[in-house]
Amino acid sequence: MDVFLTISDTVLGVPYFRSSDDANSASYIDLRLTPEKIDEVPEAQEWPVLRELLIAINSPQSKLLSIGCGVFVYPSSAQTEPWTAFAYIGYGLSDLELASDARVYFPQFFHFSQHHREKKDTGANVFFELRQTSFYDLKANCFTVDFIVRAWGSSEAELRTRIDAHFGLLREFLPLMGLTPP
Repeated sequence: MDVFLTISDTVLGVPYFRSSDDANSASYIDLRLTPEKIDEVPEAQEWPVLRELLIAINSPQSKLLSIGCGVFVYPSSAQTEPWTAFAYIGYGLSDLELASDARVYFPQFFHFSQHHREKKDTGANVFFELRQTSFYDLKANCFTVDFIVRAWGSSEAELRTRIDAHFGLLREFLPLMGLTPP
């Protein structure tokens, strides 16, 4: 499995708002403050492993908070081409002052890539994408991470399995770094 570190030049503003007409998307929900709203996150309803990850990241014992998530599956456009998917979960350190230095995330990237270096041909690549994030209500600027899975396969079922497996790798990894409860 290839693991990449990228840096987005687009600043994310939090909270962000989505159209109420879009049933497949949600505005920002602070799941640390309102964990009971997890069912308002469409992806958490459809992807149990993503739901578990959101609960762990936003638990009171966690050092993290979630920023957003999404899963997009694209059917093959021709018989010879694979199905593809793009899935992500955005998170950051809940200590926004500590998160104001992007370097605090490099150990996560390094240790994740080292921990999983023996995994070959998983049918997906993983990206840790650093992003500057502005929390408007708190008047705080910091960095967050989008953990991105770009997968390919022969069917939607195969992609679902691959996405679940890669989100599972992150779920297993974060407690090893002392960031979420086991």
